Amino acid sequence: LAGQTVMSMGGEEANYLITVRAALNNGAMLYRIHGSNRDEALDELLSSLPNTSGLDVSGIKMAVLTQESLASSSLKGVACMRPGRNTPYFVPRSIIITGFLEKPVDFKAFDRKKVEVIFLSLPANEVEEAILDVRLRRLLMDQEFLAAIKAQPSRRELMELVKKTEERLMPSPSKKGTTGHGDAAVSPDSATA
Repeated sequence: LAGQTVMSMGGEEANYLITVRAALNNGAMLYRIHGSNRDEALDELLSSLPNTSGLDVSGIKMAVLTQESLASSSLKGVACMRPGRNTPYFVPRSIIITGFLEKPVDFKAFDRKKVEVIFLSLPANEVEEAILDVRLRRLLMDQEFLAAIKAQPSRRELMELVKKTEERLMPSPSKKGTTGHGDAAVSPDSATA
């Protein structure tokens, strides 16, 4: 791939270089999320979506809950929620909404740990959905990162933590290296030569 975007299966452009940091920057961070169950916590996260965006909030909620009904996305006290692949819901720009719960809540996790942090991923397309899911789960495999997010850092601290950890664990391809898709990266200068 010569650039960072190509057409995905649905006809929209997919950003193969999307990062968790970029999606977090497009989204919101909410603290002291109330709710005694998964549905109430999800309602509070979805309330952060702008009413003027034309998004079908109830459709998004049903798509997320459909996926969660198959198997809880929660492990180690962190839920990585997203609409299901069988009920996809795409937004204009990939976003991740982060919610820090006031009190841990039982999300029926396989490891039986109550959820303290929710990452709700709303992708722009199926390519970015897959990339963000892998990148976010890789971040959560890092014990230092996991401990830091459970401390409920400020937005600025979380963004810096994500940036540093993503760069350390999943460095971006260099301009003169490869894109990670088997093709040599092409700089703007060499593309016209």
